[in-house]
Amino acid sequence: MSVSDEEKVQKLQENFQNYKNFRRKNEFNLQKEILEYQSEADEYRAQGDQLSMRAVQTNIKQTENTLQRLKDLSQYVREPTLEDYAYRRNQYENFAKTIQRFISEDELLCFHGTNIAATKHIFESGNISSGASRLGYHTSFDAKGAISVTSINMVDTSVQSYMNLIDDMYLPAGCLFVVKAKDADEYESSISRMSIKDVDFKNSPERLVAVITTPENEERVNTWVQQCVFDASKVMTFESFIKECKQSYHEKITNIKRSSLKVDEYT
Repeated sequence: MSVSDEEKVQKLQENFQNYKNFRRKNEFNLQKEILEYQSEADEYRAQGDQLSMRAVQTNIKQTENTLQRLKDLSQYVREPTLEDYAYRRNQYENFAKTIQRFISEDELLCFHGTNIAATKHIFESGNISSGASRLGYHTSFDAKGAISVTSINMVDTSVQSYMNLIDDMYLPAGCLFVVKAKDADEYESSISRMSIKDVDFKNSPERLVAVITTPENEERVNTWVQQCVFDASKVMTFESFIKECKQSYHEKITNIKRSSLKVDEYT
């Protein structure tokens, strides 16, 4: 017997306090780990072992950043709702295959999924960059100066694996950034390497095509966009983006038909 969405959400709501306790425990453990590393670094410093001390300092920095990312997300923790749960499940299952019907590869569109806290950082910085670029060490498989993206044929990976649609319902979903590759060669990189160079949309706003998110996030993300003086019309729900894709697709087909009719008139 299958469990209904209502039952799943009810179970999540019942475990909400346990979830918050779990996050607090993780934060506490990371803070404890940092103190232990600092004590270890002090010992190596006293011994004059610079190599070991620098290695431990690297561990401290990485753990501090892990803790900060956890805290950044913790501020968005809230109790799940049935409406949000059902919406996110639907987009997880249907969004990618829907837009694949209306977007062609010649549009050079690339997709970058990320969580809600990282979304805010992206707008504050005005660019999408890798951990290696921002922090000086790798937080993913991305090389310095490059970001993970997918082409339209693999957009389901960005949607289902990177924007927290169903991974953690105690947090809002993340966002899907739609950016335009600089040229055909860079778009080819989105296919062969699943990466392109960092996108500085603060200085090249035309490259940011859309920021797709859930209704729960729409007002929040709009606020960030306006505070950072970007075009708020680019913030869309999944349905709004699908609607725009359909309209653009039908306009393209209509223009092709008109062009064909004109050719027929002169042949």
